[in-house]
Amino acid sequence: MRSEVQRAIALYSLARRSVVPDYSWSVGADVRKNPIPFMPTVGLSLPIWRDKVAAEIASGRSGVGAAEARLSVQELDLAVRFAETAFAWREADRNVKLYGQQLLPKSKAALETARAAYIGGLESFLDLLEPSAPCWRPPSATPSP
Repeated sequence: MRSEVQRAIALYSLARRSVVPDYSWSVGADVRKNPIPFMPTVGLSLPIWRDKVAAEIASGRSGVGAAEARLSVQELDLAVRFAETAFAWREADRNVKLYGQQLLPKSKAALETARAAYIGGLESFLDLLEPSAPCWRPPSATPSP
């Protein structure tokens, strides 16, 4: 995108230069003839199409503006994508800490309590399976109390 902006600026400066008359000169020689004739050439181009030149300048200005606008849009899009990725990273990190520090220890404690109650004969085998469910199911699949 930066190259498009630079190209638009170059086209604009070229259009600005077309207002100024253009001079050229050169010297040519015919080496096939014995006395070598030299032919000087002088050229002058006048900018007589002022409307056309003004239109080219306006086009160059609008091209610069459009290229800068596209660049700023892409920069904003990149910033938004970066912010979304950073948010997703923080959320994933928070979920890892939540599972590791709170949910898994609580479900393991509930499982141990249910095992002790099953061994003591206070609960059935199905009651033993219910506290172990959070250990192998994600929290969104567990029923809410």
